Amino acid sequence: MHRVEVEIFGQFYNIIGEDDAERVRYLARLVNDRMDEIARTSKGMSALKIAILAALNISDDLVRTRETLLKLQDSEKRLLLELERVVEE
Repeated sequence: MHRVEVEIFGQFYNIIGEDDAERVRYLARLVNDRMDEIARTSKGMSALKIAILAALNISDDLVRTRETLLKLQDSEKRLLLELERVVEE
């Protein structure tokens, strides 16, 4: 287990987990950057609301990436089937 202290939106957190320290710091920077971006465009919003919006934004990124991956995997399967068909001819 690794213990890493990170700062997100002005608050410090001790993260304990299996990932190496650099990965945890990188993830914390992504969250912090997204929260900063939202805070710049939404003046006066509470930190909790900013965190929730950041979580929704990051979740949307994840879902879109998964959807893109599935489409690419489907395309790959179709192309492989087509290639096999052409090779068999």
